[in-house]
This record gives sequence, structure tokens and C-alpha cells, in this order.
Amino acid sequence: MLNVRGFAYLKSGQADKSVADYDAVIRIEPKNAAAVFGRGMAKLKKNDKAGGEADVAAAKAIKPDIAEEFARFGVK
Repeated sequence: MLNVRGFAYLKSGQADKSVADYDAVIRIEPKNAAAVFGRGMAKLKKNDKAGGEADVAAAKAIKPDIAEEFARFGVK
């Protein structure tokens, strides 16, 4: 549920809310590649380049094709 809502917030430009939801998912499931990647993309939208790039890299280490999955839904 929080993963989906975090994604919806990400798509609608509500980066702060997206990060909060993804943080909650990651506390429960730290290796959830979608949550880590989504949080990274939201951080990048908030101009947190270092945090965003670190999350994106961590997500790709968990699931190498995660960026392609998000790209299919319009998140690049």
C-alpha cells in the first residue's frame, strides 16, 4: 500500500510525501528495490542529488533492471 502511494506521490510531483512513504516501506523491508529506487527518484526531484544517486545505485545493486521497470511507468 505505502509503496503504491509513494509511487503515486512521485508521479504527481509530491516528492516530500513520496519520500515519507518510501521511508516507511524501507524501514519494514530494507531490500525493497522499488521503494529504494522510488525514494531516490523523489530525492532527485527535491534536488538532493547525493541522496538520490545513492538510493538509485543501491536499488540497482538489489535489482539491476529496476530503472527500466520505473521507466515503463514514465519515471526516468
